[in-house]
Amino acid sequence: MITLPRELVIEFDHQIDEIEKEKNVQYVNSLEQLYLEKGMQQGMQQGMQQGMQQGMQQGVEKGKLELAIEMVRDFNLPVKTVAEKYQLSLNELMDKLNQSDTTKH
Repeated sequence: MITLPRELVIEFDHQIDEIEKEKNVQYVNSLEQLYLEKGMQQGMQQGMQQGMQQGMQQGVEKGKLELAIEMVRDFNLPVKTVAEKYQLSLNELMDKLNQSDTTKH
């Protein structure tokens, strides 16, 4: 590893400060840039994983709701029983049943 003498480090730091003020930008050295890029990449991967998990969960919930509607309609099962079986909100199931009834007429 190369280490600059203390007076050169101070001069370098002073020159960087002057350039940052003059150009109204922040200096990011190559190591900082590398860590920023790595952090951004990890953040993007985490975001994608969370998005996929949420999408899958929403798909499962939508599928359960559609299946519950079919069970009530096709097999004349009690709404409350079906809601409990599929762990759905009774109000949500009733709302969806009512919505689909109005769109058919």
